[in-house]
Amino acid sequence: MRHAHSNFDLSIEETRGLSEQGWKDAKRVTDVLLEEGIEVVASSSYVRAIQTVQETADNLGVEVIVDPRLRERATLPLAHAVFHVKTSRA
Repeated sequence: MRHAHSNFDLSIEETRGLSEQGWKDAKRVTDVLLEEGIEVVASSSYVRAIQTVQETADNLGVEVIVDPRLRERATLPLAHAVFHVKTSRA
């Protein structure tokens, strides 16, 4: 699943937390997930993603497994991103 709502700010992409609505949404996520028999909770390294599932993990008595490979995209500012396109003729 995707993280709950956070206010967009590219300058703090990795560290921005949940908005007020996001915290409410995270509570609803917890209510749903606890009914699903989940035993393991994993998250990307984004703070907002961890915050979304932390209450679920706490209720289950497990640690959130943080895995940076679960990140949805690179965190370089768009102005500094370099995209290379390889083209070939067949």
